[in-house]
Amino acid sequence: LAATGSAGAQEPAPVEVRAQGNPFYDSANLRFSPAAVTAAVGQTVRWTNTDTTVPHTATEDHDLWDLGGSYGATPANPPGMAPGTSVGRRFEAGVHRYHCRIHASMNGVVSVPVLLATARRRVTRLVRVPVRIPGTRRTAVFRIRVGRTVTDVAMRWAPLPSGPDRVFDVEVRRGEGPYKRYATGTHRSSGMLIGQNPGTTFGVRARMRAKGGESRATDWSAAATIVS
Repeated sequence: LAATGSAGAQEPAPVEVRAQGNPFYDSANLRFSPAAVTAAVGQTVRWTNTDTTVPHTATEDHDLWDLGGSYGATPANPPGMAPGTSVGRRFEAGVHRYHCRIHASMNGVVSVPVLLATARRRVTRLVRVPVRIPGTRRTAVFRIRVGRTVTDVAMRWAPLPSGPDRVFDVEVRRGEGPYKRYATGTHRSSGMLIGQNPGTTFGVRARMRAKGGESRATDWSAAATIVS
């Protein structure tokens, strides 16, 4: 899987979300719109404050990320993005639930599945084959080369390796079997399942969390599936 933004790759357009309304004269529209969006690994989600008066933020429920600005701070409220301005970030796999620090009734979710791809290749190995020599009790051992096709499954759960205080957990299942842990607390952004039998269905899910504690984590991403 090519890294998002690498040479020759075109980054997808941002997913747009409106942070709208205010509690004074537009409380009926005080929300993120749309409240639930889906993005690809590495795709940017961009929030725009469409109100004319108050600031808004987009803050992950466990403070794994916090987007705002310096506008509108008061003794009772934190600052946020100014009216008419935008903030954004590129996303990792997981179900990211978030809110506005200033207006608690504003909530949203960004769902990001793991990105999967496959590549088939031919592999060979030497096999020892014993053969009885006709007319004798002796056996000769021949070495023959046997080939077969295998599939490598590439997985990408983040656009880049994580920083020092964030890690990823990744789980994989075969067919309808149980999920098994592929990586725990890794800073890596991708991985490989090497030499798999063609025709096998794999499901992969991932989440981002704070290093050293599973209580501060996104929800697991919905399973991304692929046939090897």
